[in-house]
Amino acid sequence: MTNEEILTLVVTSLCVVSLSIVFTLFYVHYYKNSIKTIDEGRKDIEIIDDNIDEQLKAKSKKHKIFVIVIKTISYLFSALVFGVFVLSVINRISGGSIVVGNSTVMVVETGSMSYKNEVNTYLESHDNQIATYSIIGLDKVEENELKLYDVIAFKNNENEIIIHRIIGIENDRYLTRGDANDSTDPYRPVFEDVIGVYNGFNIPYLGIFIIFLQSNSGIVTVIAILYCLILFGILSDKIERKLETRKKELLEVIDVDINNKNLNHDFIERIYYKGYVYSFNNNNFIGKEKIKDDDINTPNEKSEIITIIEDKDKNLTIKKDKIHHADEEEKV
Repeated sequence: MTNEEILTLVVTSLCVVSLSIVFTLFYVHYYKNSIKTIDEGRKDIEIIDDNIDEQLKAKSKKHKIFVIVIKTISYLFSALVFGVFVLSVINRISGGSIVVGNSTVMVVETGSMSYKNEVNTYLESHDNQIATYSIIGLDKVEENELKLYDVIAFKNNENEIIIHRIIGIENDRYLTRGDANDSTDPYRPVFEDVIGVYNGFNIPYLGIFIIFLQSNSGIVTVIAILYCLILFGILSDKIERKLETRKKELLEVIDVDINNKNLNHDFIERIYYKGYVYSFNNNNFIGKEKIKDDDINTPNEKSEIITIIEDKDKNLTIKKDKIHHADEEEKV
């Protein structure tokens, strides 16, 4: 590695490691606060609201389609990013070219084929220029299939891969020049130097990601990103499991399914919780509103729920147990 490459790697490593440490400290702090908030019951009202919203949205076809579309897009994006990363690793291992059967995929790293230089008058009928950082396809051919003005990839005497156009053939050697250049390449390759002929396959600019990801700085960056994603996934799953556990505790008290319409008797259920009353009719959610000052039998404790059911058929009023903080030993 050159001094410049070493300096770039050191600076990149310092940056991504620092960001990873900051992310770790921030998200671990967020995780601990979230778990504490759930344990103390301070998110109970949100959990109830979210559960009601989830059940209501589950009925909506538009919502289902929206969820499917979002998931599909996220999966496709993840697959694309993963594919580019794998492609970049293979490209580095294979020395800058990826062989697939009789074809090769390669990244164009310079602009020597990006436009027509006016001195190259032979280009008037050739419009297959290649932008910098394009991913192109090359086909393997026999020697007798190579012809004048083909765009070829070859290795020069310094083992560098060059992608230029054949502008002449002399004594079994090819004269090559980039379309944007005004002079012929000093090295004249023979057929054994040729990797392949440009077949027209071209994905503009995507190669810049491959070049970065296959560099030492890119590999360090990818490792840091993977670490952050894994940490995020592990702690997020723990928060979700904690929320799910708390939701089950709450639903055991609420005991309401808004999709259940198979009840034969008429009853009204009201759930008093943290200054709000949730109203249900035959287990169908009606809405919520703030508790009025003159309302009776409302809970005063910070994190308790009291469910009152009026069964008109049996002329009964049933008051269910209340749920306390999660850190208490038992429900009362």
